[in-house]
Amino acid sequence: MAEGMAPLDIVNNLLLDGMREVGDLFASGDMQLPFVLQSAETMKSAVAHSNHTWRRVTRAAGGESCSRP
Repeated sequence: MAEGMAPLDIVNNLLLDGMREVGDLFASGDMQLPFVLQSAETMKSAVAHSNHTWRRVTRAAGGESCSRP
């Protein structure tokens, strides 16, 4: 976002790649479960932040944002 990337691009292109790496490390036995869970919590927080930013940007642009029922 600071470098001009859209929040969805950050999630899809950066964060998911990181979680894929975490999964690969866990599958190979090079990462223990507590670190996998910590990575998942970090991902969850980053996605929540990205969603908040995406909604704010969408509203500022005059578009409709998706909201939960």
